[in-house]
Amino acid sequence: MVGSLKYKILILLGIVLVAATLSWFYFLKPKKELAHLIPNTSLFAFYANDFEATFTKLSEFNWYQQLDASTQLGEISSAYERFASLQKSGVLQSKITELPVVISWHTSSSSTIEPLFLIQSSGFSWKPSSIASIVKMFTDVEQVTVSTQVFNDDEITIFKAGDITLNTFINNQVLAVSTNAVLIEDVIRAANQTESRLIDKANDLKYGSDALLIFNTKRTSELGRVFFDQSQFVAPESFPDAFLVDVTFMADDIVLKGRGGSQASADVTRGAIVAENLLPIGAYSMVWKPVAFNENYKTATGHLSGNYHSFKIDAYAGSSSKVHVFEAKAPAGLKEQLDAIAESYKPAGDSTIYQEDYLNEQIGYVNKSGFLAELTNQSIKEDVKVYYTVFQGNALFSANVDVLKSVLAQFDDETTWGKSVIRRGMLEELVQESEFTYLEDFEYTQEPILEHLRPKWKTFFNDTPALLNMLDMLNLQLDETNNQFLLSGNLSFRSFEQSSIPAEPIAIEGSLPPIAANAFANSSLSTKPFVVKNHNTGLNEVIFQDKEGSLYLVDKDGSILWKKQLPQINGEIRQVDYYNNKKLQYLMFSDSLVHIIDRNGDDLDGFPKLNNLPMAIEGFNVVDYDNSKRYRYLTYNRRGQVFLYNKEADLLDGWNPKAFRGALTRSPFHVRVLGKDAFVAVEKNRSIHLLNRRGETFDGFPVNTNSVFAGDVSFNQGPNFEGSTITVVSDEGQLLTVNLAGKKVQDLQLVKPTAASRFELVEDKLKRDFVIARTDESKLVVLDNKGNEKFEVPGFISEDFELNYYNYRNGRDVYVLFDAQTEQCWLYNGKGELLCSAIPASHPVAVLYFQNSNEYEVFVNFANQMSIYKVSR
Repeated sequence: MVGSLKYKILILLGIVLVAATLSWFYFLKPKKELAHLIPNTSLFAFYANDFEATFTKLSEFNWYQQLDASTQLGEISSAYERFASLQKSGVLQSKITELPVVISWHTSSSSTIEPLFLIQSSGFSWKPSSIASIVKMFTDVEQVTVSTQVFNDDEITIFKAGDITLNTFINNQVLAVSTNAVLIEDVIRAANQTESRLIDKANDLKYGSDALLIFNTKRTSELGRVFFDQSQFVAPESFPDAFLVDVTFMADDIVLKGRGGSQASADVTRGAIVAENLLPIGAYSMVWKPVAFNENYKTATGHLSGNYHSFKIDAYAGSSSKVHVFEAKAPAGLKEQLDAIAESYKPAGDSTIYQEDYLNEQIGYVNKSGFLAELTNQSIKEDVKVYYTVFQGNALFSANVDVLKSVLAQFDDETTWGKSVIRRGMLEELVQESEFTYLEDFEYTQEPILEHLRPKWKTFFNDTPALLNMLDMLNLQLDETNNQFLLSGNLSFRSFEQSSIPAEPIAIEGSLPPIAANAFANSSLSTKPFVVKNHNTGLNEVIFQDKEGSLYLVDKDGSILWKKQLPQINGEIRQVDYYNNKKLQYLMFSDSLVHIIDRNGDDLDGFPKLNNLPMAIEGFNVVDYDNSKRYRYLTYNRRGQVFLYNKEADLLDGWNPKAFRGALTRSPFHVRVLGKDAFVAVEKNRSIHLLNRRGETFDGFPVNTNSVFAGDVSFNQGPNFEGSTITVVSDEGQLLTVNLAGKKVQDLQLVKPTAASRFELVEDKLKRDFVIARTDESKLVVLDNKGNEKFEVPGFISEDFELNYYNYRNGRDVYVLFDAQTEQCWLYNGKGELLCSAIPASHPVAVLYFQNSNEYEVFVNFANQMSIYKVSR
């Protein structure tokens, strides 16, 4: 049975496939001479037979056209057209474009790979004089100099044409060409020494597809180091020296069928595709495989089937966490044994083990680093402590409790692969039992890939974002039979329209972006547009109010579904599942009332209800301690008074009110760490507070400073109170981070270009990250979460502006600047480029991104009109 590292090899195979696809496309019927000349220093190679036929076929595909337009592939197309022109005119007698070709890729430095070309003649012999003529015709130089040198008794011929130097070696009918002389020496070794060849048996190269990819498994680590700053790609010893992969090119995807000789044992264990109903839509790097267990844990592992599944999902600020899923044969018995294991590793001095209820499920904690590695005999190599829960017939483990909760919540919301018709269909098309299955969703994995690339490649892909953006899904499966490894897979592409990203700065004309829908109120609108969900259809709708008090619910087509008269509302409109039946209602506050309205526009029983507040609220948050729908409503006013209501809108003791010394920066919010609930509140002047559910202050708080804080408050949850942090910034540029133990983790003074420079923290609307807005007189500068400059917005900015940040990942982040004085908003991408002309807006806007159409939808209230604009990336 193949070791646990096989998934890394398959991941790298996928990377190789992508890299090769983006670099060159050739096809070849097997030729003995060609096979024997591929050096074993090759990382991977492509066989090609008729480039002209290949080019004609590929030119019909949108994904190839996009590659041709946005990468160096265009140079290859130009070279082909140059050769074809010379052939057509009769200047070049031999049809070089139709000859069999091998392109083999080799490392030339720590982060560079170079091609080696092997071209087999047909009906003629290669001669230095004819090669010189071809080089001269192709390069348009007046003189080509020819020289020779000897290596291992074979002659290397060197052609120089201007700045171009080509090293060549002729072996019977095969011409080897490279700009790197070392690669030609490798070819000579392969010609004379069997052990220096990547492939020795030419018959192994037979295939019935469009192309053949040869992947050298013995150099996977070397290949990984070319692209990534840290490479752990190592092939198991049982792997063959090379995988031979048939490649079929299609309009929307590339199909893979591979094989390789095996030293595997006759006893092959396979794992099933399981737990698709627990797989979140946003998951990536998904793996299914069988695992064996440590006999020391047999009382627990006896309740497990051996089927294993893992995936990654995003955590905070671009980080990710892995979730491990084990199929259970006896869930109740497994839960009992895991609790016993948790008890045995209980920290010294603790009287009880950590347990937390969430969504009516219990989450536990194993306080032992490397527990999963020990449990699976090092099949899972993670030296971390893990949280666990037994849910839906599976045991789930993760080092991040919030990620584990997110999986449970997304199951409850039915936003999983198993509930998606399209994604479930993808899983059903796979072989349901195999030794290894790997599935990658490039919509969610682009940022992790970019994060770990070497600087050279990170710059390359950042400068040509279409390369990653055009990729959709990759699946690879591996099995063993009859002493052979069998590999199958598929790489799919997004459509040209979906994946196109302009390579040059966007030119913005005076016209507005197109309007998809709009709706008109009776009078000027008094609120921003709130995007809400229709629980019946899952579609988005919009709710807002006008100055005459009419509340409107509007669908995405602009149709008014209902209108209801209400006092003017304050703060947000939020959705709740009041009856815990997956039907959503709208919660809002007016000056004296709490309102909860159903989707038909009717008040819930008992509402509206007096809120018993001394003044209007500034904002509120909905608190759901354990996702049980036993809500609390946390409000605050301009005096710094905080009130907490129960689900029925009754004020709770200790919060009637909880009064601070001055105004707060933003709405207080709830966090839960290691089963402990806490509320974070930040005063504009000087103090950061952390309170328990009774409104009492935690040890170490308040954290007092001499600063005046500005903007949002960012929270980053860690494994415990010491590892969880609150970040704020002062208007003078003090970037301060404290943990939940009240200790300062970071206290950084940001650069102030002018005495008038002012700073404000802007939290990502999706809670993934934050940026900092700095105003230098009339100029706005956007900084990242470390204070480094991202871009600037020149020109006049009034004091009454608001910046919103949406981190839609993978280069799709968008920044919305709203100026209340001029009643306009502007949308910028992550490079600070305008996405469209200024949009008239009376209030801050809302933005959604749709990957299928590669568009943003911008919800705007202006005058008496709500409009939905479509803005292309």
